[in-house]
Amino acid sequence: MISSIRQQAATPKPKKAGGDTIDSLRDSQLLDLTPILSMHARYEQTMAEYNIVDQAEGAARKDEDDYHQSRYSQALKALTRETDALRVAILHQVPVIWKEVMILQFHIVNAFDMHANCAGEPPEAEKEALQTAIDTVFDFMCCEIDTDHGKVGAAFQEGASQALWKRRYRTGSVEE
Repeated sequence: MISSIRQQAATPKPKKAGGDTIDSLRDSQLLDLTPILSMHARYEQTMAEYNIVDQAEGAARKDEDDYHQSRYSQALKALTRETDALRVAILHQVPVIWKEVMILQFHIVNAFDMHANCAGEPPEAEKEALQTAIDTVFDFMCCEIDTDHGKVGAAFQEGASQALWKRRYRTGSVEE
């Protein structure tokens, strides 16, 4: 069942005006070069699969087809686990190009929305992943945008330095 759903989701979509679809991005060699882009492409694919299964589950519910509704519900849980795993994995990555920063920021916003709208406290690992991603994006911008951090302010300079060292220690790059 999942393989046929993946085939449906993999069918090319028409290109939207003003931008690339994930299908055209998937054809890009760049997706093979960076973990963030590869994982995000899989995330997009899984979300497309989820939407197809969700529609089928709704139709089965409407038709009172308990057998298929149960199977679709199981598939939705599996797809949710996959998207959650991809999202958390992406939040732990270190971007090397601006396109990756944009994708990382997208997942930061989604994770923040999930945490803000959930009943109860999110798991500690999820909160740590979100903080890691926020620090990583800030560090990337501080390294990529040529400016004197001290002129922005002492607190800013200290924050930029802390984010830099967090990344260095996390990635094993602790040279002076």
